[in-house]
Formats: sequence, structure tokens, C-alpha cells
Amino acid sequence: MRLPGPTHLVIQSRGKATEALEWTRGVLARLGLTLDEKKTSIRHAGQERFDFLGYTFGPHFNPRGGRRYLGYSPSQKSVSRIKQKVGNCWIAGTGHPGRKCVKS
Repeated sequence: MRLPGPTHLVIQSRGKATEALEWTRGVLARLGLTLDEKKTSIRHAGQERFDFLGYTFGPHFNPRGGRRYLGYSPSQKSVSRIKQKVGNCWIAGTGHPGRKCVKS
């Protein structure tokens, strides 16, 4: 069985990520589904960043105080896409949007 379109799962677990992943595989197997092993991984969000649904999750740093915190921000890929879309509709050298950017 295949689901229509990509399906994303995030499993939050404190120290039991491997067991949670195995449980998820078992449940999906009973439903006739499988995980894409190339896209499946266990991450420690407190120590490393990862991208999920257009955001980067994990350790961030406050630019004012330099303190570390666990948070999220738009992923580089998402930011690049937005810059490209804005750049495509802006009139070069004028600082104004073109007609295709402005909705009536």
C-alpha cells in the first residue's frame, strides 16, 4: 500500500528512540506500509540540527546574548525559495514589485 504523497513522521522520545522507531515500523508493517530507510534517521535535537517540513530544528544561538537554546528557524532551502520567488517578480533596479507580484 502506498499513501498519496509524502508522509512525514517525527517521533519524540527521551532515551527510547530506537524502541520507538521499531514500534513504528511494526505498526506500519501491520498496515502494509514501510518507512523509506534512506530518509529515516534518529537525531538528538539537543546536539544536532535537522530539517523537517521547511524548518531547521535543534540548537540555535541568541545573537544578542550568545546563549544557546533549543529552537527552530526556516530552513536554508525554504529561505532560498522565498528569495528566488521575490527576486523573480521584482523590477530590477527600481525597488518596486512588478505587475505579476501585485494582486488586484
